[in-house]
Amino acid sequence: MGKEALVERFQRFRHDYLDTPTGREHHQKEVREQSEVQAIYQNLRAKQQSGEDITDEVLKRLLPYADNS
Repeated sequence: MGKEALVERFQRFRHDYLDTPTGREHHQKEVREQSEVQAIYQNLRAKQQSGEDITDEVLKRLLPYADNS
């Protein structure tokens, strides 16, 4: 796929999805999630640097899992 075809596909995707209410909502969700994960990560780094064991918290808060309970 050439550059022009890729640009055309992206523009079509943007028009057909990103510029819709659903697409904008999806994008905002991604932005919020990124901020939340950054805050969690910074908190975990601070705990680790102060000598705390963060293994369980990393597993619970940063890794995806299926809640099978």
